[in-house]
Amino acid sequence: MTYDKSRLDEAIKKNRGNELKPTDIINGPSGAEGPSEVRYRRMWVLDRHDLLNNLDSVHNRRRR
Repeated sequence: MTYDKSRLDEAIKKNRGNELKPTDIINGPSGAEGPSEVRYRRMWVLDRHDLLNNLDSVHNRRRR
């Protein structure tokens, strides 16, 4: 984590407004477990979820 607000703003901009349209999902590459982009995004979210859950163990530091 960081206290640098510019880095935080940069990360937010990279992750905002990048939704998939239904045609993108249908026409995109697909495997046995479904569309590859959807699988990638699911794993990305789960990784971030684990990171946020681990912040519970941080004590005596500011968490905004």
